Amino acid sequence: MSTKLLRRDTLLSTGGLVILALIAVILSVVALTPPSAPSDAGSYDKDLLETATATEEPAPTQEPTEDVSVEPEPAPEPEPAVPTTRVVVIGDSYSVDSDDPAQQTWVNLIAGNESWEVVNLSAPGRGFITAPRVCDNSPCEPFPGTVEAVAAQAPDIVITFGGAADGDVPIGPAAAQYFEALRAALPEATIIALSPIAASETVPDWLPLHVQSVLSGVEAVGGLFVDLGYIGIGDSVTLSAESQTQIAATVQGALDGVTQQ
Repeated sequence: MSTKLLRRDTLLSTGGLVILALIAVILSVVALTPPSAPSDAGSYDKDLLETATATEEPAPTQEPTEDVSVEPEPAPEPEPAVPTTRVVVIGDSYSVDSDDPAQQTWVNLIAGNESWEVVNLSAPGRGFITAPRVCDNSPCEPFPGTVEAVAAQAPDIVITFGGAADGDVPIGPAAAQYFEALRAALPEATIIALSPIAASETVPDWLPLHVQSVLSGVEAVGGLFVDLGYIGIGDSVTLSAESQTQIAATVQGALDGVTQQ
């Protein structure tokens, strides 16, 4: 082999080695370098952010609002209580309470007034000297013997109605005694006496005398006498419904006059 040929082969071998070495270096650099993101990735993220920001509406500015709170309505003032007047009725069968609407007495009729508290201590057959025939919730005594029971009720007004049950017997002293004792027991109460009546169209001869005795007795202690007239129409035992209604109207008028003073 000639010297020229040997030198050429040597150069080729050396050049090949250099090229291989360069290729190896390039491959090593490429292998060690991390892959870069696409060149338009940054612009994509930026555009997306700008688009989201542009489409997002700003929060509305809250304007001050007027105070529209509703004031609670004031509670209605309670109505003033109606003063109650305590009324005690003491009488005979003409004044006894009745559950039968057809036989109600004047006491039942006035008891519906809300300004009166009515306590009925009447008993059939009671007179100023005559004891009652029946005593359910009332003393079995003539009028003078009932004073303690009446006073125990602490009444503002006492209404006495009777005398017809005594018949043809003078009642003046007994009536005077009763009203005097009643005034002593109830010095501040209003004492009212209704004139005695009979349950018949014919007026007994003795009845006007009883009316005078009751009038004198109650007025002597500063009480009020209410003259019912001779309206005692009935069956000689009980008063008619019309008579009871008339008595109720008369008594109610008397009570209205007393309570309005």
